[in-house]
Formats: sequence, structure tokens, C-alpha cells
Amino acid sequence: IEKEGLPIAVEMGIGVSTLISKIFNLNNSIEASSISKIIPFKSGFTSKISDALSVSVIMFREKIRPGSRDKARLLRTNLIAITHFRFKLGLSLEEIKKYANNYEKEEFGEITNIGEQIVLYLEDYEKH
Repeated sequence: IEKEGLPIAVEMGIGVSTLISKIFNLNNSIEASSISKIIPFKSGFTSKISDALSVSVIMFREKIRPGSRDKARLLRTNLIAITHFRFKLGLSLEEIKKYANNYEKEEFGEITNIGEQIVLYLEDYEKH
């Protein structure tokens, strides 16, 4: 942040999950996220897929769709990560859909068709 062309401060943000994880001395912010109610926290691939899935659900809720620029690229990257980690963990697309729907219900109080949209994207991506 600048005033009259001179730097006076640094702007930063800390997410709620990060703040909670520090307050309760947790090792990972995913442990403090509501996704851990859906996919019990476990360090490694489980925490990584939890993170990618929660980000993807939130971005779909914000009407962002996978693409090649900016936020759309970030969503696409997270969806591809879900594919990678689901194979590592032996998870089916039906399980991914169930986790997405349950997380959406936990976080937003309703289930839309986001779980289905995620699975459709993954099916298409995995064909290639």
C-alpha cells in the first residue's frame, strides 16, 4: 500500500481455516475446513484432494467454469488435481460426486448440480 508514491504498508489476507488452524495448533488448514467433516483429514493425498475438491465446489458456486485464463485456469488445475489424487487414493467418480455434494450441503446448506458438473468434467478430461 502506498501513500504519495511511497510504500507505507503491506496488504495480506489470511483465510478463516488458516486462522482457526493456528488458534487450535493444527498442522494443516484443511483440518480446520468443513471439508474435513466430509473427508476425514489425513496428511498426504487425502488432504490434497480435499483441498482441490473444496476449491472446485466453491468456484463452481461462484459461476466460474474451467478454462485457460485466470480463475478458470485455477479451477481447471484443481479439477485435474482431483483426477490425479483420486487415482492415487482409489476413489471412484461416484465417490467424488458424493463428497462434492456433501461438502456443498455442509458449506452452503443445499445441493445443486455441482457434483455432477465436476464428474462430467473429470470424465471428459480422463478420456484424453
